[in-house]
Amino acid sequence: MPAALLTSLALASGGDFLTRNGLSLEHYLVGQAHYAGTKSFGTGTSIGPVPTVLDGITSGTEKAADGNSPSNPTCSDTDFASAWCGMEAGPWDYVPSVGFSDIERYMDATGQVAANQFLCLTDNGFGNAANSWDYPLHLNLIELNFPFAYRHGEATFPKWNTAVSKGIMLLHDPDGHIRWENGADIQVAYKVPDGTWETPKAELGGASYKSARVLTGRDFDVEGFAMINHTYGALTRFPPLSPPPTHFRGSIIGDELMPALFPIDASTGKVKGPMVRTPDIDSTTGEFNGKYLTSKGDKVHCSLADLATNECKISDDATADASEYVRHGSSGGYEGLVSMGNNLVIGFIERNGGSTLAARGEPGIRVFNIMADPLAFTSFAGFYPFEDGACCIADAYPLPGSSSKIAVAERSGFPNDKNKLSQGMPNNRICIIDLNEKNDDHTFKKMCLANYMNVADPFDVDGNGVFTYAFSQWTTEQLMIYDEHCYIAGTDTNFPAVNQFGLIPAEAPDLGQTFDTRWMMVCFHDAVFAAGAGHFPDSSPPALSDAPDCGEANSCPKGSICLAVYQQGMGPSREMLFGSSPDVPAALAHKCLAL
Repeated sequence: MPAALLTSLALASGGDFLTRNGLSLEHYLVGQAHYAGTKSFGTGTSIGPVPTVLDGITSGTEKAADGNSPSNPTCSDTDFASAWCGMEAGPWDYVPSVGFSDIERYMDATGQVAANQFLCLTDNGFGNAANSWDYPLHLNLIELNFPFAYRHGEATFPKWNTAVSKGIMLLHDPDGHIRWENGADIQVAYKVPDGTWETPKAELGGASYKSARVLTGRDFDVEGFAMINHTYGALTRFPPLSPPPTHFRGSIIGDELMPALFPIDASTGKVKGPMVRTPDIDSTTGEFNGKYLTSKGDKVHCSLADLATNECKISDDATADASEYVRHGSSGGYEGLVSMGNNLVIGFIERNGGSTLAARGEPGIRVFNIMADPLAFTSFAGFYPFEDGACCIADAYPLPGSSSKIAVAERSGFPNDKNKLSQGMPNNRICIIDLNEKNDDHTFKKMCLANYMNVADPFDVDGNGVFTYAFSQWTTEQLMIYDEHCYIAGTDTNFPAVNQFGLIPAEAPDLGQTFDTRWMMVCFHDAVFAAGAGHFPDSSPPALSDAPDCGEANSCPKGSICLAVYQQGMGPSREMLFGSSPDVPAALAHKCLAL
């Protein structure tokens, strides 16, 4: 159901900004930042330093534009005629940054949250299980700054702020927790691209990628990240719990190849326990039905012999359909994974597209209640309905101090290709839900309050003389509610196919920065993200039966009046009019109603 039908809309008095449920949506762009994380990247892009632990490691062998991979032409090969062309071909002698799928606050060992440092979860590599078997999964500790002074004294700051990597935590499984039901192991147990993965790394205590059992994009397509504390992840609640919880050590990673969840120590990247699959539900009752989801990227559909020779990098839908599992899309997992405190994590399935779930007619994507420790799915929470034109969850984050309200970023397939006559609906929005506010069909009520394609820039912080800003990237997979007024949004780049419009530098002076991971910070004048904000006012009129009776003396509290309630409506009190007329039907009751 469109959010417009669920919220009251009015123009703000004396201004042009929309208000919603009494909250002004007047806002402003604070700044933008970028992170390259590549040594070189075709024409017109920025170049950034590569963290040491990611340097000298071969990756992207499936992205070579040679006879082995004829389907990987670069933008220059096609004269920039197609959208989503690759700016260069692999393989690379380092691990390039491919953008991030989630962002969480960094918490140190004392439980303190850093003001401008964030743990960012890399995507799975180059797009799917088949081409990302040599991409190491990791967390990147990123420092972001957005200097801003409301143009005080006409102060201005750099158009682009440079994000800095402060450390890498490789996701690795030295204790062998990760196994599939058919006995399958992780990718490095079978094949690595070359000797660089067997070279000792000081950052791994002298271990190599192979001996440390580093996870790859063949094992998981990591999308969601819910942090509990310093060693079980950074915190997704703000402000931090005091004292920090100690019963649960780590964070939870959400995958979309099964989809599944698994716990890690976010201070080291070490896997802390086995993965837990997503249960299927009865669409009517929401009860777990004993089955579990899968996709063609799931290793459970490969023979151990084929895995050993690296001949089963991905399966197919027919094989998944013939299995005991319920087929889900291979790109439809936990983009939204939210720690709500009190050992509760909320998980959002990204989408139903490409899944057998799409044929069930469910009114939205599934949302689950998850117990953090021990890690387990506990119940179905409800359906999240999309706005018109949207298809997918991009990310989700709790509102400051709330145990039930969540900001959800949803997206469409916009934008795509410069030559389209119509780009379709530019739906990249932030909407608020309350876990306690649902409709009769188990869908969450929503209030949408931000559109990435229509951001006000009244202070012209990007210095281009245009006062509307568009965060135009497919996809925008990072969302953080920084405080009650502000949010940070960030991108996944889809490296190396980052040129989503098929542009050349002459057409876009800042094209290089758009190839990088980007962030924007936006603030509202009103505290639209406050836990107590009226996101869901009671739209139902009070029942007359609940109003107090007037009594024989027609006595009502100050500020209310005694009215008669008839079969067809309300009328004056019996002492005021028609009190003794036989033509007036008898009142059913006399109630005190507020003036």
